[in-house]
Amino acid sequence: MLRWPGQLLWSVGSGAGRAAEEVCVPMPPSLTPGEACAFIQDTCRPSSAYVHLALYYCSDAWSTSVLASTAVHMGVTLLLTVWLLALFSVLGLVASDFFCPNLSSMATRWELSDNVVGVTLLALGNASPDVVSTFRAMRKDAGSMALGEIMGAAVFTVAIVCGSIMVLHSFRLDPYVFVRDVGTYMLAVALSLYFLHDGSLSVSEGMCMLGLYLVYIGTVIWCDTPPQRTPEHDPLLPDATHAHHSVLSAIRVRDMTAHSDPDLASSVLRSPRNEPARAEPRADAARPASLAPVAWWRIAFVALCPSLVHWSDKSWGHRLASVAYAPALLVLRLTVPLVSADEYQLHATLQAMQGAADEGTTQALRAAVWDEAVAVLDTPGPLVPTSERVAADHFLLSVQCTGVPVLVLWMYDAPLYWAIPGTIAGVCLWRYLRASPSRDAPEQLQRFAALRHALGFFTGLLWIVASVDGVLAVLRAYGYIFHWSEAVLGLTVFAWGNSLGDVVTNLSMARVGRPHMALTACFASPLTNLLFGVGFATTWLTLLHPTHEAYRIAWSPVLALSCVVMLCMLLVMLGTVSLHGFRTSRPLGYALLLTYVGVMMGSLLLEVTHT
Repeated sequence: MLRWPGQLLWSVGSGAGRAAEEVCVPMPPSLTPGEACAFIQDTCRPSSAYVHLALYYCSDAWSTSVLASTAVHMGVTLLLTVWLLALFSVLGLVASDFFCPNLSSMATRWELSDNVVGVTLLALGNASPDVVSTFRAMRKDAGSMALGEIMGAAVFTVAIVCGSIMVLHSFRLDPYVFVRDVGTYMLAVALSLYFLHDGSLSVSEGMCMLGLYLVYIGTVIWCDTPPQRTPEHDPLLPDATHAHHSVLSAIRVRDMTAHSDPDLASSVLRSPRNEPARAEPRADAARPASLAPVAWWRIAFVALCPSLVHWSDKSWGHRLASVAYAPALLVLRLTVPLVSADEYQLHATLQAMQGAADEGTTQALRAAVWDEAVAVLDTPGPLVPTSERVAADHFLLSVQCTGVPVLVLWMYDAPLYWAIPGTIAGVCLWRYLRASPSRDAPEQLQRFAALRHALGFFTGLLWIVASVDGVLAVLRAYGYIFHWSEAVLGLTVFAWGNSLGDVVTNLSMARVGRPHMALTACFASPLTNLLFGVGFATTWLTLLHPTHEAYRIAWSPVLALSCVVMLCMLLVMLGTVSLHGFRTSRPLGYALLLTYVGVMMGSLLLEVTHT
């Protein structure tokens, strides 16, 4: 499994172009279990879904009873479903908690403006699972599944999330931003309908979609005015509503904002026992506190199992999510470097609070602590005392220095003895960091930041590609076993899995009083997925083809229905909101919710009729 990411990323950059070997011959009817197993082994080995299909059809090859065979098939189906959920969790976790923070920190280091970051690097980072899903699916001649996922996620987000927000909240929208985003989205969907009516996408059509995306980016950068910020507190990560979230990070933000108490973060971080620390004299503010050594088991626990820290303070939903995500988080923490600028600012501000000379300064710093603490919840770093967090960071840095080279070499089938220098460097680095006289200072969280950002970006992308290919393999196995079309799989299961984190986050932010930002966030990522994801994949794969032949997509009635419904929903939203003075209305929200129920029923009916 660990060889997947490197091999897949290597194939993306190769001249192989479209992969046509991903075809599994349909199974003839009335085969015995043994014959079905032999058929799969003979005809489906080139398919990425072969392992899952062999598990399904060969597990009951020994069975002579229909009841026993049915029970085995149900068990294997349940196992595949659990594996699919695990892949979705890893995909959302690595994208939101590792890939995007590294990308944002890199942009901050390059001193890019918020507008440039928001519509370029951050938008691509937030949409990375969907963009990579689109490219990988289209490269494997699963274009219908890719478009089904994009349109399914878009319809789900606009109908369910926007509809729920409008039902629960009434607020006024920014006319310029709303018309710009919805209008561009309508144009993108209309172009997609026009381009795909003949079942193909040419290189000129792909470049047209990319061109529209570039025009949209240019419009945002040219016309938007960045907000004025004070130098005392300049958050380095964008607002949480503009980020792609895993379910775990969304629940963490929800639990933290539910308390709405800056003292909560302060008390957690200032003392290992959650007790307020006494204020230190101002003369000692610049000197790191001399704290007792942290036990090795505590260092490993904070570094490798951050979701389980502060167990007693979590809600039951948060505990369940923390346990479910713990195995994936353990692997990602060991293999994906991550440096959080907000985490450094948080601990530095807390250190300044301990040396504050007056109550007014302390109150101002508490507000900064709260803002940074909420931002830190979007990363795997737990809210713990500075000494524990720095020790855990040094431990991870040393392990990653040893483990990441081994992982990359294994992915590319390189000799593992090349990793010996990395192992030696990791051991020496651990000894050096532990001997540093300022090892408990917040600045230690920024050690070797530039190199760790780059490695985190690269290894995070590898895990995204591996997770996406795993999801595609399971979905193709489902389609083969249950005779479901790729369009329906993309419109339902694939779209729901990739949209779950955004749904939890947007609804949570609307609940705590920011519905306008939650509604705006519903349009940014789907627009990037459609224009950049499909446009780039079409242009790249068509240019790599020996004859530059247009990319063929099986244009199904289900895809046509979802595109038409999406276009109608955007048109109704634009007209209704404009007529109401750019204020949302509850009837419009109910109409959107009912529309999603209707489009799902219509899609299933079309699938049954078409099949």
